[in-house]
Amino acid sequence: MAATQRIYITGFMGAGKSTVAPRVAKKLQYDCVDLDEQITTKLGMSVPAIFDVLGEPVFREEEKACLLESSRTTNIVISLGGGTLTQEDNLSLCLASGFLIYLKASAAFLAHRLSQSRQTRPLLFGPQGNMLEGAELEARIQHLLTQRKSVYERAHKTIEIDGVEATQVVKLVLDAVRHR
Repeated sequence: MAATQRIYITGFMGAGKSTVAPRVAKKLQYDCVDLDEQITTKLGMSVPAIFDVLGEPVFREEEKACLLESSRTTNIVISLGGGTLTQEDNLSLCLASGFLIYLKASAAFLAHRLSQSRQTRPLLFGPQGNMLEGAELEARIQHLLTQRKSVYERAHKTIEIDGVEATQVVKLVLDAVRHR
């Protein structure tokens, strides 16, 4: 179906990367890797625990190592962490070795989704160490989206996902891969 051997899926936390990537992989009969899952398995801790105990720099180094390892595989869909591409080396690797797809969503859409998630997201914690809510959550997301905008927008393909069901997002990703 597709000559693309590596598909990288990026986007902000809550964009649905971990939901969409395995479905795309299944349709293409590719393997699927979720970088966050690889890191937590390797370090034996949850992402919040890694951030809390070891710090974000350690998490980013492990992320880079896992990405490099995964990028050596073919016929694979790789779900990137929301901040993976903030390291220029990671962005360059994805752009050079595969097809990078950005699942783009508004801060309001992401805030709504993330407020209903049971996962803890360290970058969305307030000063008291709890998950931000409401307008504060949306403001933090908007701030991070603004910081990452130039990185995300370098992807080969951007797919707008506000209000789009996961099944349809999978179809849009597959269409993008087919028409690459």
